[in-house]
Amino acid sequence: EIKHGRLAMLAAVAWPTQEIFNPILTDALGLKDALAASGGASPSLLNGGLFQLEVLPAVLLFAWGSSKLERSDLDTRGQLGLKWNEYANGFG
Repeated sequence: EIKHGRLAMLAAVAWPTQEIFNPILTDALGLKDALAASGGASPSLLNGGLFQLEVLPAVLLFAWGSSKLERSDLDTRGQLGLKWNEYANGFG
């Protein structure tokens, strides 16, 4: 639960931050505005932004990185002889 809570906190900060800084950075670097198709809103399932071709590589990279991190965590738990949710036993 701690891991998912931290991920949610990062998402809560990143969502408005990318909407604020994306126009500034794209103008400064001369890049295409990936948020233009969604009216400047962060890409999500709600506004159709995840279906933009510019966003797809980032979504795939995030999914791949998340799966590698989770696999690493499960391997470490296995090496320590811990069961799947043994970390949380002291919290509940």
